[in-house]
Amino acid sequence: KAWPAYRYQGTELRKALVGVQGWDFSVVSAKSNRCAHAIAQSVTKEKRHQSYVAMGNPQWLRDLFEADRQRLG
Repeated sequence: KAWPAYRYQGTELRKALVGVQGWDFSVVSAKSNRCAHAIAQSVTKEKRHQSYVAMGNPQWLRDLFEADRQRLG
């Protein structure tokens, strides 16, 4: 639904990466990429601005990664 709103950002990203080799740009559904979607939602809706990398993954995120591993494995 929201994809047209991101067209400008996608164009700018492609311009910035034109000289970089080995990158790939793929559009996937939130359902296909549940972990990234959950992180983005927690940052935007729950105002979790501190880096997950710096603090370590919260338990809910570890559980989600494990569920995805099992689902995809």
